[in-house]
Parts: sequence; C-alpha cells; structure tokens
Amino acid sequence: MNKAVQHDLYRVVLEYVPPWLSLKGREEWANEHVEIRKNKGSPVWHLKIDGERVAMVSYTPGGSEPAITRYDNDRKPAIKSPREEKGMSNDGSETEPAGVDRGRVPIDGLDRRFTYHAPKGTQPERYIKIRATAKELAELLERLCPASRERSLALTNLEQAVMWANASIARNE
Repeated sequence: MNKAVQHDLYRVVLEYVPPWLSLKGREEWANEHVEIRKNKGSPVWHLKIDGERVAMVSYTPGGSEPAITRYDNDRKPAIKSPREEKGMSNDGSETEPAGVDRGRVPIDGLDRRFTYHAPKGTQPERYIKIRATAKELAELLERLCPASRERSLALTNLEQAVMWANASIARNE
C-alpha cells in the first residue's frame, strides 16, 4: 500500500475512532477494531470496524482524490468515553439530550454557568491556594522571560487557568 492510499484510509478510519483517545490509544484501538481489505486487481479498499463494513475507498486512474462511500454514518464514534457515559462531553460541558440542537447549551447548563456560586466549606482556602501558587509562577515568568508577546500570552493563559480552576470548584460542588 503506498503512502497516499495509507493516508486516505487513515483519514477515513479517524472518523470512527473515539476522539477522547490519545494518539497511542487511537493506534491501539484501530489495530484492535479496524480491518482494511483490498479487492484483488482493483483500486478499491474496504474498511470494516468490528466486522461491520463502514466505508469503501476507491481510486480512479489519474484521479487526485479518492471516492469514499460510507455505508453507516450512525457508527461514529464506536465507543463512548467514560465522561460521555456519565452524560458529559469531553470538554466538561453537559451533552444534549436527543433531539436538541448541537449548537445550543441546555438551560440547566446556562443556569450553572451564569449563576453566582457563594463560597462554601473549604472553597475559599482552595481559591487562595490556587491563586497564590499561580502568582508564584507568574513572578517566575516575569523574572525568567523577556518582555514579549509570548510572555504576555503565558501570563494571560495562567490567569485563565486560575479562573477555570476556581470555576471548576464553584460550579461542581
């Protein structure tokens, strides 16, 4: 199999690989679940996942792009991540119930995001510890990095990391 064919098949396989897996995990998943067969004497490749045909990739002589036929688009992804099993997406937000537009956040998710969360229990101490540790890192960056756009971005992203860490505590406890 030449590199161009391999690349095209890999692109199709990636559509079916669970997106939450690491690069090594994707490779292992593909080795375990994916089967690729070529028709003898023909420029057609068949892609199977767990024994089920999901796509056919064919090449025309002199053609630059392969023709890809998908047999079952409902198969993506083949496996749910542990977070998805609990009803959360991989970025931490809630997943939509069936029939809800993908671009919309559920109302309860909006409420959680845009409601004041009064500190309780040990939260204030943890907020202080996160901010103090981030401040130490910010001071280190100020000392070690030359004044530049990159240092400014590093400080901005550090500030953002503190904000999201504190939001994680406030919103989820």
